[in-house]
Amino acid sequence: MPFFKPIIQELERRGYSIVLTARDAFQVCELAERSGLKYAKIGRHYGKNKLAKGAGLFFRAAQLLPLIQREKPIVGISHGSRSQIILGNLLRIPTVLLEDYEFAQFPPPMRPTWKIAPDAISDAALQCDSGRIRKYSGIKEDVYVPAFKPDPAFLQQLGLSGGEILVTVRPPATEAHYHCQESEVLFEETMKSLHGQTNARVVLLPRNQKQAAWIKDRWPEWFADARVIIPRGPLDGLDLLWHSDLVVSGGGTMNARPLPWEFRFIVYFAEESGLWIAASPNRDALFCLKASMTCKTRSSYRGDIETASRTRNRIMCWTRSSPTSKLLSG
Repeated sequence: MPFFKPIIQELERRGYSIVLTARDAFQVCELAERSGLKYAKIGRHYGKNKLAKGAGLFFRAAQLLPLIQREKPIVGISHGSRSQIILGNLLRIPTVLLEDYEFAQFPPPMRPTWKIAPDAISDAALQCDSGRIRKYSGIKEDVYVPAFKPDPAFLQQLGLSGGEILVTVRPPATEAHYHCQESEVLFEETMKSLHGQTNARVVLLPRNQKQAAWIKDRWPEWFADARVIIPRGPLDGLDLLWHSDLVVSGGGTMNARPLPWEFRFIVYFAEESGLWIAASPNRDALFCLKASMTCKTRSSYRGDIETASRTRNRIMCWTRSSPTSKLLSG
């Protein structure tokens, strides 16, 4: 949501009218309301079943149809809306897909007219004619993070004093098509380690109410002493990251947001090709741990390449001299 806000403002400044739609999933609607954006709520998330996901894409495309016929847009812009692309292709409305995950799969009916991606991603990975690809340097977070101004009263809103080490944790996307169970193992072990640190407070950000209920039911001990808290509503994500000493996430965007800052974070992301571990503030280290636990180097979003060393049974959080450097060792 923060990514599209400055884009919408610039398009409106140039005289374009904007029609904004949002799915009822992952607090998107709540965040849109918090940002003061007017939107039409259309569609929802269909869980982890792949058949339901596929059917849901076409059903949401059908749900979008009345709005599109009424508003008659000249172009559709999204950051991964396959339903919008399906409908755009059927109605011959050009679509623009902003993408920053090179392993995303878009079958022919779901391929957009244009793609915009970071220059660190090769054209070959984008499944689009090279003449219809546009690149930008850096990452999408560069669009909105530089304008951020921290709220000094943010911690008080969470009931925190600021005297503890504040760790923000985002669980893996257990209902996503790319989910791999190794991410759940890392999440559990990370949370156990953090909960064992008496000087740490954890702000846990489940992806939806279903995941929040599952976590509370499976690990009630994490919440018994109030050292792990789940916010009651959506928060300003940049403020939360700014005030955190460490961020741990089972996905990329939550951690990419602070990249323009020198920031401490670790991201775990498992897929069929291996287990990707990214760490900051180096920002140029992104490793793949195979079953043999041998590290292999992979280009980061910054396009840099580092020589990786062999790793056995330890995932270290690389930070500057800081109390957080001891939290996730072992």
